Amino acid sequence: MSQDDSSARIESYLTTLRRLKEISSRREVVEREILLAVLVANRDRISEWPVQEADQQHLAATVATRSEPLPAHAYYRDWMSQFLVVLNQYEVAGRTGAADQAAALLDQLLNQETLLVKSLQGYIILSGVIRDDFNDVILKRFGESALTDIDELAHSGFSDDHYWKALLDRFVFGFMDKAYAAMLAGEKFRLGREGTFVAVRFPLDEVLAQMPGTDKQIDKTRLQAAFEAAREAPQGTKAAVAVASLLSGLAKPMLPPRGDKHDFDLLGRVAAMDPLSGTFAEVFVDGATPAVPGAVEGEDADNPERAAQRIAARREFLKNQMLAMAAGAGLALGILREDLGKALHDFAAREQEKLLAVAGSFEPAALEQTYALMLEYALCRLLTNKTQEEGSKVQVKCLKQRRAPRRDVDALAATGFNRIRQKLFFDEDPASPDWLYFKAKSAQELGEALTLSNIGPQFSQALTVLWNRRDFKTEVLALVNLQLVAKASQNTQAKLAEILTKIGVVKTAQS
Repeated sequence: MSQDDSSARIESYLTTLRRLKEISSRREVVEREILLAVLVANRDRISEWPVQEADQQHLAATVATRSEPLPAHAYYRDWMSQFLVVLNQYEVAGRTGAADQAAALLDQLLNQETLLVKSLQGYIILSGVIRDDFNDVILKRFGESALTDIDELAHSGFSDDHYWKALLDRFVFGFMDKAYAAMLAGEKFRLGREGTFVAVRFPLDEVLAQMPGTDKQIDKTRLQAAFEAAREAPQGTKAAVAVASLLSGLAKPMLPPRGDKHDFDLLGRVAAMDPLSGTFAEVFVDGATPAVPGAVEGEDADNPERAAQRIAARREFLKNQMLAMAAGAGLALGILREDLGKALHDFAAREQEKLLAVAGSFEPAALEQTYALMLEYALCRLLTNKTQEEGSKVQVKCLKQRRAPRRDVDALAATGFNRIRQKLFFDEDPASPDWLYFKAKSAQELGEALTLSNIGPQFSQALTVLWNRRDFKTEVLALVNLQLVAKASQNTQAKLAEILTKIGVVKTAQS
């Protein structure tokens, strides 16, 4: 970066600072506007820089103000505070003609600017990757037909709760309304007497069957590709592990109490995308001495103490740059969870809690599971809304059986998992030859079965992987309690027909 570039950036900050001082702006306004100035001035240094002005303002406001309750914000706040102090001192030195003092302050100012830039970069990377990964879940289900909607939403604003709510309105609730109507029209449900109940069963597979899907390979975005490349690079992996370990042991926590290990790993992976991550790994993992111009030769050749101080300062700055990337990612992770939580308000409280728990650290597989669960809960919500006036006379329940694709189980046969062993762990699904049911009803039961069967670690691990993929055959049931219907009405059959009309299956009931 040339001297002219840095001079232009610093001058833009000074211009913003002077303007804010003239109108006696509040501290929070100064921080937000200065951060926005940093973002705009560093457009060429920030990958996936937000082009739209509204997105820039949203990002600056989120990092500077909205994310304040998050633990990682304490790191950003320290860096911004130091930046403002030095910027004010630099402004005074320039105004009073103290050239030597200004030159000394410039290095500090540029270092603090770097930490702010990397905080913004970490935020942009994680929020962008998660958004792209969730879009891939939608594309996998809906194919190219979803591209127009996704592109429209992507340009409607930076990732916030309105963005997530729009996604849910189109691809969860809106889709479920259409899918439910199609199930009724095609009579893709089962209606029958079950003890003292009349049950209407809606298989979620019939909902999934209405998704066109795609056979095409979904291309990774530039950001996703860079994220994967950093994870696969040996030095990147080493740096990610080192940063995750560093984060978990900080005296001032960067994540909420009882933070999940996967959260630390995720922040470490974001930090590993920094161009300096290889150097960080060499210094903090391999024990190399960081290169510092003048620390060993030249002006410090005869001053070992000064050389050691400069090397220590270089190490600290290198560490802080990784922490800045991780802090920005930590803010993004907290805000994404908050935004998704707000977008889920149409679900019941316990459903919201479950969805956020399944989403976890927003890994691609977890996002797929979260989306499937959203569809399940949306169908439950639809039936509940249709029958809510009936109170306890109608219960909406969900039945789930864990399963595995037959092709994946059959693939184990080549390594000795024969039909006899298969029958120890799986039952046939009479309704679908492509799936097998797990006999175990819980992870504990599966573990006990694996121990008793003594099939060896290779098959135990393979079956555990299939179990942890969380594939379920799901049915949503509307259960009409005939006893309560009889108590509440003189004509049980007429009331039953009325309820089934609300559900939409009355024609089948009357045939």
